[in-house]
Amino acid sequence: MAAVIDRTTVPHARVRRAIDAVGSVFSALAAARACAAAIESGRKPAARHLTALGIDPAAMDRVRLG
Repeated sequence: MAAVIDRTTVPHARVRRAIDAVGSVFSALAAARACAAAIESGRKPAARHLTALGIDPAAMDRVRLG
């Protein structure tokens, strides 16, 4: 027997994915902004911001700031 698909929830799932994607973009932009601000002021960016951008926080230990 074929699975029954509730057609009323399919568009909601697409909308949810779209909203999640937009949220991810804004999160990445916020992390990039936080990293840029930290570097411009001579500080090491927070590990969570670096990780959000796909940068290994340990790699920042080799970067000279200031």
